[in-house]
Amino acid sequence: MTKNNIFFFIFCIGFALLFSRCYFDNVETLYPSAISTDCDTTHITFSQSVMPIYAEYCESCHSSTTYTALGGGYNLDGYQNFVKYQTLIVLDIEQKVGTSYNAMPKGASKLSNCKITIIKKWIEQGSLQN
Repeated sequence: MTKNNIFFFIFCIGFALLFSRCYFDNVETLYPSAISTDCDTTHITFSQSVMPIYAEYCESCHSSTTYTALGGGYNLDGYQNFVKYQTLIVLDIEQKVGTSYNAMPKGASKLSNCKITIIKKWIEQGSLQN
């Protein structure tokens, strides 16, 4: 191999590596949940917004019939119980580093940012029984 061939070969490999790694990253593609506009927080109610989240992610361990048997720790059935433990609920579902929490839902993925926002907005709006 001649010097020119070696130079050309190295140039081609370098060129291919350089442009094979270049593509247009954007936040929407890389992190769709971070930018999602599908989270409707305009009309949050306890019965239509918060309770469906509870039913899907919390009820199996935190209902009045399961919280002692399954080790859920506290009963979240009904409005009064949910309000009573709302501060703990937020800490547990947010899972913020530097805070003391029990990662919830236990044994499952963290709730989506939208679901966490819905619960927090309901609390911010006064934890109404609606």
